[in-house]
Amino acid sequence: MIRETWDELETGEKVGRMMFKSVRFADDQALFSQSARGLPALDDTLYKRCEENGMRIKDKKTKAMRFYKPSRASKLRLKSSATALRCVISFIVNSGDAASEKAGLGVLVSIERHSQSRPVGFRASVWQYLLHFNRPTLFEMDRKNRQQWIKDVLAKQIVDTYLPWKGSQIAGCDVEHIEGKKDNFASTTYAITIRLRKGEGGSEEYLSQSLFLKFIVDEQVVREALHSENQFHNEIMWYSKVVPRFDSLIKEAGIRDWNCDIFPKCFYAYYDVDDAVVALEDLRPKKFQLGDRYCLDVKHVEKALETIARSHALAYKWREVDGESFNEVAGSFKESTLNEQLDDTLKACNSRVMKALEKDPAYKDRLLKFQEITVNPYKLMRFFAKPKNNLATLCHGDFCRNNMLFSEGSENGNSTVDIKLIDFQTVRYASPAIDLSFFFFLSTTPEFRAKEFDRLFDLYHNTLLKTLKALSPKEKPEYIKNLENVFSLQAFKDDFAKHAVYGYFITAFFLPVMLVDDKTREEMSQLWEANDDRHVEMLANMGGENVTKQLVETLKEVLDRGYWPILENKV
Repeated sequence: MIRETWDELETGEKVGRMMFKSVRFADDQALFSQSARGLPALDDTLYKRCEENGMRIKDKKTKAMRFYKPSRASKLRLKSSATALRCVISFIVNSGDAASEKAGLGVLVSIERHSQSRPVGFRASVWQYLLHFNRPTLFEMDRKNRQQWIKDVLAKQIVDTYLPWKGSQIAGCDVEHIEGKKDNFASTTYAITIRLRKGEGGSEEYLSQSLFLKFIVDEQVVREALHSENQFHNEIMWYSKVVPRFDSLIKEAGIRDWNCDIFPKCFYAYYDVDDAVVALEDLRPKKFQLGDRYCLDVKHVEKALETIARSHALAYKWREVDGESFNEVAGSFKESTLNEQLDDTLKACNSRVMKALEKDPAYKDRLLKFQEITVNPYKLMRFFAKPKNNLATLCHGDFCRNNMLFSEGSENGNSTVDIKLIDFQTVRYASPAIDLSFFFFLSTTPEFRAKEFDRLFDLYHNTLLKTLKALSPKEKPEYIKNLENVFSLQAFKDDFAKHAVYGYFITAFFLPVMLVDDKTREEMSQLWEANDDRHVEMLANMGGENVTKQLVETLKEVLDRGYWPILENKV
């Protein structure tokens, strides 16, 4: 059996050499030109070459057309045409016929050998691809097999690709599945501890690093409902494109007293149409944990606002110094939360609050106006989520207590709070009020906001302006004055007033889920996962009078403060 497998692989390598030469030109045309004709040409060429050499394919139209969109062809910064070809063949050789698949693996081996500047051993390459293509996708694996795959394959990939660990040997690896849906329902998560050995003989050094692994959630219905592929695309874009650019802006400005440690360190990220994994620093050993489930105290609110202000300011600076690259990245984030299926749910949640407030005659006229504005909540939310002016920035998109970790400490006898922002799966280019209204309404109480809102909004603005100035150390006074005019406190207040209803709707949807017991939350999740319409009615009544009262106070605040969106006939 081993001999037969090896013969098929060697035959495949010969086919691979021919294919590599035959399709290189078509490959280059497909991926590095503006022409929309390139991808069909590549598909046709690959199909003909495989057919000529007895490699069976299920469908002439390969998944290359799905994976490489013509409109994005010129934007793919692939290292070589061989890399692109390897990706495309990986889709078409999986025909279900063992001999054809093994021959296809040989094709990949050939490409690997011909495209790398540093030769890769033939047998090592063969078994690397056997491991990859003879496994199911990650979400199809059972837990035991996935944990073994993490140990045997993923740990090595992380070590090989993370530059500071290059050349290290894995001395040990432990994997733990992290249970629970209460605060982490959008991912399947594992903790992994990798023990590394560097050097040889008497100069050996040892290192142990704990990582937090995020995979696309296992349940298919949840994957589809949450648009999990889009969410992971966004998170990988954030860690691979945004954080490095933020870090370079901080270094270029010579800032020493803070850096990008407001985000977890990313060690590895992988994404394709079937699988995705992100490996982040495990913050639990550093005592980071979620804050109170509802109603953060003032010191945690202050820290959160200061941190998001820095993130927003860094995005403004990036847009100023390199608008082209900023716009390319900002335009690449995918919609992952707002879909038409939400419309009925948002209507039901809003109706719950409005019916309760109708009992107060003081709000009758304003409530009628609000009802008219919010008749199509889905379209309204999509309108809020679009950039409209120069205050638009890169928003976290899900900026609430669930997506920030805190660590308590002390310095000179005073208590301190450190923070990390996590879960960048719903990033969007939009008004900063998308983050601010979401955070204020969902993570603080109406009583807290009545006392602290204006001061805390000023804190956010002052931190943002201070950050922008720190990022511009060599600019002249005229520049700073213009900065203060463009990003004035009044401009942010006006912008918040136009978008705050976004945060109200999010709160009407999420607050009931946050304030009920685990059993009730699980029942609602089961109905939702089963696509049972009863989950809408259940959500609209969840939490009883206590939740309704808090949501009514939030809507009163919206109406009392005059948070009316200017729709400009676009909704």
